[in-house]
Amino acid sequence: MAKDIIEYKSEIVRDLSSIIEVPAISPLSNGEGEAKRAELIMSILDKYKLGYDVYRYKDDMGFDRVNIVAYDRDRLDSKKRDLYLIGHIDTVAPGDIKSWERDPFKAFYDSKEDKLYGRGSLDDGHGVMASLYTLRYLKESSLEAKYNVKALFAADEELGSKYGIQKLIQDNIFKRDSLFVVPDWWTERGDIIEIAEKGILWLKVSVIGQQVHASTPDKGLNATLLMSKLINSLYIRLHERFNKRSKLFDPEISTFEPTKIEQNTDSINIIPGKNVFYIDCRYLPDYKREDIIEEIKKVANEIGVKIELEIVNDSNASYVNQNSELVRSLTEAIKKTRSIEPKLVGIGGGTCAGFLRNAGFDAVVYGTGEDVAHQPNEYIVIKNLIEDIKTFIELVRS
Repeated sequence: MAKDIIEYKSEIVRDLSSIIEVPAISPLSNGEGEAKRAELIMSILDKYKLGYDVYRYKDDMGFDRVNIVAYDRDRLDSKKRDLYLIGHIDTVAPGDIKSWERDPFKAFYDSKEDKLYGRGSLDDGHGVMASLYTLRYLKESSLEAKYNVKALFAADEELGSKYGIQKLIQDNIFKRDSLFVVPDWWTERGDIIEIAEKGILWLKVSVIGQQVHASTPDKGLNATLLMSKLINSLYIRLHERFNKRSKLFDPEISTFEPTKIEQNTDSINIIPGKNVFYIDCRYLPDYKREDIIEEIKKVANEIGVKIELEIVNDSNASYVNQNSELVRSLTEAIKKTRSIEPKLVGIGGGTCAGFLRNAGFDAVVYGTGEDVAHQPNEYIVIKNLIEDIKTFIELVRS
């Protein structure tokens, strides 16, 4: 390298601190979205003389949701493939403020521990800074890149990417041969590349009974008993029916977990006529959501339980070929910069890489960090961020 990225450390801390201090919470979580934070990022890009395009979308509540694609104008070459580094600029809400040791939107850098604290410092300050400073390094050095490197600062990731990656895909913003690296999932040693994600299916299940007074249960149909019977039957049947295993994933199996239960009645002496619960399904790429839904209906019918189903969240399983150019190149970059042979894995969680893969693009997820995302006192270890920037620079080197 022309110079070590470590020379940017103080500026990385400064820029990330300034971003943390502009909240970017979804309107669905009582925030105003990421528009103000996007304006700050544009001012930083202007300072470093980087070009950018802005994609604004109005959400259902009337808020601007803002995506930015940054690049070095002087390095764009129509003969090269585009490689995007993606960091999302929205964050989750801080949660219980009493659990924080300090203001979640007042950045605090502990130089002894090399940790920067604040909501969004890791998720996804890591991705934003890794993308921004890889691009800045290329702008300010003589290093030749084999790709058109672009930094994508995406909106709305935390609540589904409807106004972020999904919308950009729908609007055909990306060339068909584009490659994507998503630094939005972390392991402490930086020794794992995520190349696959299970399908995600969240279902709202309404169990229908008949409400009566608790003193005369024979005159009604207890929806709580029916729900209990159904949950137990589903847990057993779904794991039996969809029982394949894959060592790529941890856990190796598809999972079907009953989770949230809605309140049914305010009174102890009322037998409820309706109970609502939710089931979180994370299924291997071998299966289809339609088959899972059909099996749930089949089980309910067999045990005599009337139900109504509603899909709350739905994302197909996704994966990228482990022999693809992107996976091989990132593997070699990690080996060279970290002296580590990375492991290729799949996860049960979801990232925006899943939307890209399902749209036909090669996308991988990689990052180094202690997984404290969404927790009180969230932090990022700056050394880990710098090591990842070095790896991304090596990835794009000609």
